[in-house]
Amino acid sequence: MSARNLNSLAWSIAWDTRAGRVSGAVQRALLRSVATLRLWVRRMRHRSQLRAVLHHDAHFFLDIGVSRATVYKEAGKWFWQA
Repeated sequence: MSARNLNSLAWSIAWDTRAGRVSGAVQRALLRSVATLRLWVRRMRHRSQLRAVLHHDAHFFLDIGVSRATVYKEAGKWFWQA
């Protein structure tokens, strides 16, 4: 789901049709939720990219200044883990 879809979904849920406005508390909660979802999507993409480079040789990891174990550890985390 794209960020645009998440934002439009959040606003459509938050809209109060009786008052014609968005509740402040609901708006803040939805914006925090959308921000969290965006962070999780970024982490999933990043860790997927890390898994893709695990097959490189040792020189690759020396060039970028990290160990294969560090990349393996980070790539193995779930998206909600920092």
